[in-house]
Amino acid sequence: MDFLIVIMTVCSVSNPASCEDKRVQFAWNGNPVECGRAQISIAQWIAEHPAWTVRGWRCDDSDKRKQDI
Repeated sequence: MDFLIVIMTVCSVSNPASCEDKRVQFAWNGNPVECGRAQISIAQWIAEHPAWTVRGWRCDDSDKRKQDI
């Protein structure tokens, strides 16, 4: 099974200048359009972490592209 990584830039609600990247992964069938499903994972993360707000996000499938040399 392949996974897609969602990289979110999140900032503290109490200190908006304090930001960091968080990663969430979900099962992925290789279709780039599925990156849109990331919004579901992001919404779940926000619900579980109310002290943070999401400033931006992107999908990363680089693990799928890595090959041994």
